[in-house]
Amino acid sequence: MNKLTLTAALTQTPRFTTLEGVPTLTLNLGAFVGGKIAFVNAQVSGPLALTLRTQLKPGMVLRALGTLETVNRDLVPSLNSVKILHGEETRALRDGGVVAVKGEFAVTLEGNLAAQPTVKSFDRKNGSGQLTVAEESLAARVSSRDEGGNWSDATTWVRIKGFKEVAHAMSTLAKGTLVNVAGVLDVSPFPDKDGRMRSGVKVRVTRITALKLPVKVGVPEVAVSAATSSHESSSDEASVVAMALDCEVAAPASKPKRTTTPRKSKSTPEAVTA
Repeated sequence: MNKLTLTAALTQTPRFTTLEGVPTLTLNLGAFVGGKIAFVNAQVSGPLALTLRTQLKPGMVLRALGTLETVNRDLVPSLNSVKILHGEETRALRDGGVVAVKGEFAVTLEGNLAAQPTVKSFDRKNGSGQLTVAEESLAARVSSRDEGGNWSDATTWVRIKGFKEVAHAMSTLAKGTLVNVAGVLDVSPFPDKDGRMRSGVKVRVTRITALKLPVKVGVPEVAVSAATSSHESSSDEASVVAMALDCEVAAPASKPKRTTTPRKSKSTPEAVTA
């Protein structure tokens, strides 16, 4: 499963290009998400890009659906549906071209954990206690397009991070566990070793569900569960965590009991009478 839902404002005029003969529109979207201003560059390809090219204006608030895809080794949001919620005349641009709109960068992914999540605790700046954070990489299956424009299925690594109750739930999962992750998309550009800007994708997890545990030989039937909890949403607090799974694996073969012959106790020999 790989789903993406974006509700955000268009901060710039869309950039139109042709990649390997395919018309492509790049949208720079910004919104107030998870207590902070966030940005993401998303792509629209094919006939939809031609249609939206003349319709979209900076300041418009959009709701878009799509998936995460790998394009030339970069993981980018690819949109297949775009709806205009508000025209540009209804919103005032703030400093830096950011529109004052409460948005949504929601993503759902499935994949296997690269390792057991690392858990750390930090003191809060306001002195209200400690914040527990868990982080790990997820091997997710996505569509991939190479430089020749050819599409295929590929595995890509996505960093996932959970807070508080979600962090505790993540800490119980072993390497290789197949999970379904729902959370908030965070896309940050970074330079690679050649100085080329790449797209770094992270997901702030709000819900994680274990779908299948890695099978280990010799381990009896097991069950993994975590309590469900709900809280008011904030920048460092997940709203929901739910995880439950029953997994049957091979039980160890029983070994035959070892029998021993009791030793005769040493004692003084009885007297023999003639």
